[in-house]
Amino acid sequence: MANSWQYSTGTNIINWPHGSRFGDSTNMHEISSSGVVTYFGGSGLNYGEIYVKDNTTAYSSTGGKAIVNAFANNGLSNGGITPESSANRIAVGVKGTYDVNASATVINNSAQAFVLSLELYTNGGTTGYDNVHADRELSAGSTVIGSISMNGFCAFSSSDTVEIWAQPDTTAVWSYTISDITLTIKQIGGSTA
Repeated sequence: MANSWQYSTGTNIINWPHGSRFGDSTNMHEISSSGVVTYFGGSGLNYGEIYVKDNTTAYSSTGGKAIVNAFANNGLSNGGITPESSANRIAVGVKGTYDVNASATVINNSAQAFVLSLELYTNGGTTGYDNVHADRELSAGSTVIGSISMNGFCAFSSSDTVEIWAQPDTTAVWSYTISDITLTIKQIGGSTA
C-alpha cells in the first residue's frame, strides 16, 4: 500500500509517500515527497533584523557597558518577531532557540588605541550571552575602520528583547563611531529554557 498512510507504533512515525502542503493558497509551506521544504507567501521561520548604514554619530564612553544606539532601520521580519530599531532592539515574541548574527564597522575617534567589546544582551542589558561576544582593538585616529563579527545560538523567551551592547576595555574617555551594524535573529528550533 505505497499510496496510503503508514503508522509505526514502535516509533510513533507516520509515513506518507507524497508531498504535503500546510497553510492556505497564498501562505503555505510544502514538504515534497523527497523531504524538501519550500515556503510560499508569508510562511516560514520566525526572523527579524535591525541595521544602520553610514552612521556618523560619535559615541563617548568612560568605561562600562552601553547599548549600541546606532540602529536606524527595521529589516525584514516574519512571524512573531518585531524589529524595533527606534529602541535599538528586536522583540522576540516567540520562545525558541535562535541563530544570532551581528556585524559592525567601528571607527576610533580617539588619539589612543583601545579595545572595544560588543556583546549580545537581552531585556535592557540584564542578561549577557558569552557565546555572542567579540573584542576588537581599534587603532588610534579616525582613518582606520575596524570590523567586528559575532554569531551563536541562544535560547530566548517570548517576552525577551535582544540588543547589542558595547564596552571599551578601560575607564578612560573614548570616542568611537559605529558606522555600520546589522543584528539578525532566526528561529531554528524550540526551547525548554
